[in-house]
Amino acid sequence: MKTTRLLWLLLCFVSTNTLAQSGELQLTLSPLKQSYQEQDSLTIEFSLRNTSSNSLRVLKRGTPFEGSFSTDMFEVMFGKVLVPYIGRRVKRRPPGEADYLRLLPGERVSTRFDLSRGYEMDRAGLYTVRYRDNILKAFRVTGAVKTRLVIQVQSSSITLQLIEDRPPLSSLEISTGNFVACSVPQQSTLNDSLTSAQTIALQSQQILNSTPTAVRPGAQRYITWFGQYQSSRYSTVTSNFQNISAALVDPELSFDCSCNEDIYAYVVSFAPKKVFLCNIFWQAPLVGTDSRAGTLIHEVSHFFAVANTADYVYGQTDCKALAISDPDSAIDNADSHEYFAENTPFLSMSSGSVPSGAGATINPAPWLLLLLE
Repeated sequence: MKTTRLLWLLLCFVSTNTLAQSGELQLTLSPLKQSYQEQDSLTIEFSLRNTSSNSLRVLKRGTPFEGSFSTDMFEVMFGKVLVPYIGRRVKRRPPGEADYLRLLPGERVSTRFDLSRGYEMDRAGLYTVRYRDNILKAFRVTGAVKTRLVIQVQSSSITLQLIEDRPPLSSLEISTGNFVACSVPQQSTLNDSLTSAQTIALQSQQILNSTPTAVRPGAQRYITWFGQYQSSRYSTVTSNFQNISAALVDPELSFDCSCNEDIYAYVVSFAPKKVFLCNIFWQAPLVGTDSRAGTLIHEVSHFFAVANTADYVYGQTDCKALAISDPDSAIDNADSHEYFAENTPFLSMSSGSVPSGAGATINPAPWLLLLLE
């Protein structure tokens, strides 16, 4: 699904102001050593070099330059087995000025990070690692002119050897309790948010189940967020909301208020019933677009046992574009589930006019800028 979306991006630049480029950035992965012992951090180096004659501003999101894992950005193989991602899955705002890395012509920047903080690398043996995405989003800066770019990069694989088993990160003790590091006002806010999340999740489950089969292909609310109707995709979304509703009433669901980052919230795979709330969450409205209730639905949907959603895109504009270009990814996208549940502005599940382009073969070029915002 991800490959489909990336290829689609690279094929539709002809009639837009966004350019597809290759060769302007050189990406390099380097292990600090070839073998690691049980007590070692599995640290490797990730570097980018601007090989062009212009300044570039490269989006840090989805790269180690963010400073911590926020998405599944590497393919880590143990033999022929894909190593599971155990890092954070984050809800956040569209990127701002601080989310870009400035690179002068010829400049090389690098960062080091511990792979084992994001991947379950606990078995002795040989691991193969490569950067998962083959594009980076950027701006080319020429004087006062900025040109939006999608830069194709190649990541060669590296290998590293873990010479002895180590305790899995998922076995580390996770503090329990419904509220961790939450003040009394925060607990009250969370209780209200949870009640509202339970309500709109259950309503979503019910409307998906009750919409007649003959009406579903024209259901504007579904098509807007999940794309052209297909019975198997519709069933997946319905099942996801059933699981989300159940997770939100699970008495073991807990909340940690210790995060001080400018994001909404995050979850981690090895704490499957805990949601970490961050600064923007407390500023969000109770209900409506990008609300506290919706954020809880977004985060709970990430849990492996619930819907195991990813963060392909954020924001209503990009989610609508994803539904048109790649419905298979839309039904796996956390924000798409959130916006379906929040339903702001209101969309009906009764048969009606289908949003322009939805469910049809379109020229995707006009949507490209939206996907890259």
